[in-house]
Amino acid sequence: MIKTVIKVMPLIAIGLMVTACSNEDKKATESKELAKVEVVRSDVTEENITITNKKSEAIEALKLKIKDQQQKSVQIRKFTVNNEKFTTTTWPLTKGSKVINLNTNATGKVTGNIVIVLNEKLQLPSTISQNFSYVRLTKNTYKLTPKPTSTKKLNQIDLIEQYQKLMKQDFLVVEMEVYYSGLKERELI
Repeated sequence: MIKTVIKVMPLIAIGLMVTACSNEDKKATESKELAKVEVVRSDVTEENITITNKKSEAIEALKLKIKDQQQKSVQIRKFTVNNEKFTTTTWPLTKGSKVINLNTNATGKVTGNIVIVLNEKLQLPSTISQNFSYVRLTKNTYKLTPKPTSTKKLNQIDLIEQYQKLMKQDFLVVEMEVYYSGLKERELI
């Protein structure tokens, strides 16, 4: 019996060692797996934070863009020229701007020209030739077109500003040319 116990003892010892080693291997493997899970959780959390920040930034940028477009889009302006009331969605008023005459409900297009009539005793001021190209229509009537500058093309010049400057001078008539061709109101937008 002792011989049997002696023979079995080494087997039990080997069995215990193998079991102990495999338990340690299992614990080491489990802790490695847990560490991997924690790293993955950490990476996922960081990615979620990054995605959330990018979403927030994109939403804010989109809100600003929408607000800017809303401000630019449908702003109807009312103004008076030629003793007539007009509306437009284009501001500043430039050559080619579409307008609606509120007195006649007619839709027209600004030509970019301003017609002036001089008092019979006056000559065309020299400042006119500096700022406008002009064509003489009759003895005292001239069609003026603002000259482009180094910073503004003809279709960028604010015609209301030019009109108001001319109104301050001593002319009998100052009229902005508006071409009425039967444009439909939906063409205005």
